[in-house]
Amino acid sequence: MKNLLTIISIALISTTVFAGAKTQNIEVVLDPIDSKISTLPEFIASKDQVTDSNLWEILDSDKDGFISKTEATFSQSITDKWESLDSNKDEKLDTAEFSQAFTQKN
Repeated sequence: MKNLLTIISIALISTTVFAGAKTQNIEVVLDPIDSKISTLPEFIASKDQVTDSNLWEILDSDKDGFISKTEATFSQSITDKWESLDSNKDEKLDTAEFSQAFTQKN
């Protein structure tokens, strides 16, 4: 028990000393990072050939079995055809609706 109290006392003293240390603010201007490139599923899959079958896997990022309108924004071809693909207008594509993207003519 004495050892435990000693350890707790040392920890509290260390924390107090550390908290009392003087901090200095410095002003730094950071350039924004262009995150658009690093979040594109097509960019992630760029080493592999993107096919009809693996595009579903890439776009369904939350793995809920649907492609939401937000998820679809990562594919220009799906976004361009969204209105005609989302036949039931529920703001998501199921596999049947998604497959139409590859049978429709532009």
